[in-house]
Amino acid sequence: MIVGLQMNFCIEVTVKSGFEHGLQMIVPEYANSTFDNDYMKKDVCYRYYNDYLWPARYVECISMLNCCLSLCIFSFLYNFYHLRRCNNKIPNRIMFLIPRY
Repeated sequence: MIVGLQMNFCIEVTVKSGFEHGLQMIVPEYANSTFDNDYMKKDVCYRYYNDYLWPARYVECISMLNCCLSLCIFSFLYNFYHLRRCNNKIPNRIMFLIPRY
């Protein structure tokens, strides 16, 4: 899952590199941004990458709600696996994600 600033530089390279290495790349909506540049405004740049260039090519662009739900499901499965592995004893590292709506 990729989030951050300057989608036309750092995030673009990370997305394409992960894709080339066979990773499933996910970009939540409104979790990346950029600055205005000489060629386009930041809102146009955001729409270009998130609505046109990345989807169905390099990444799966998902809503923030789906992102939170995915993280909750991952957290539950992660904790369930580690609790089972430790014979139902609480492990030292346990992670619970509870989204706030």
